[in-house]
Amino acid sequence: MYCMENIRIKGLKLWKNSRLKNGVK
Repeated sequence: MYCMENIRIKGLKLWKNSRLKNGVK
């Protein structure tokens, strides 16, 4: 359960970073 949450949080951070790099519209 804890590991799943950790992975999801990491995924969200990566997704946000990629959005910032691509430029949020």
